Amino acid sequence: MCYFLRVTKYSDKNWFSYRMPVEHNWNDEEFETLQDMIDVGAYQTKGLAGIEWSKPYFEDDDIVFTEDSPIFIEGEGENLTASDLVRNGYIVRLYYGEKIEDIQDGVIFIPIEMDENIAINLMNEFDIEIYSEYYSHGLLQADGSTLYFTYDEIYDI
Repeated sequence: MCYFLRVTKYSDKNWFSYRMPVEHNWNDEEFETLQDMIDVGAYQTKGLAGIEWSKPYFEDDDIVFTEDSPIFIEGEGENLTASDLVRNGYIVRLYYGEKIEDIQDGVIFIPIEMDENIAINLMNEFDIEIYSEYYSHGLLQADGSTLYFTYDEIYDI
């Protein structure tokens, strides 16, 4: 199993991610709606979109997207940390899960339910806290600004 960071402005409950065809170039066009993406070939996946993460926690100063990340228009990027994303109105969630496939700028993954033994091992090894109410949906950590979201929205409960 692996760790996956997901950056979003929405709940992950009942959420489905969509994947563009492999040959699609993100610099060709911007989309205003999901339907616009579907019209040019996007299709629903069986998991959530995110990026692979190297550890079961994130810190405010961890760089999530580097200046040369494919999410930026060429030449316009800057290093974005977890706290930068939160300040800009995003929710950053870290999941325990299984990778399904690579996509253009990340991966599709499925969160995996943690049992108490997995959580205890991670907490002891990395000196982190994982709350038992999040075991069922594989959530290790979440952060978001309470200026934009409620606690329940940030933690998807």
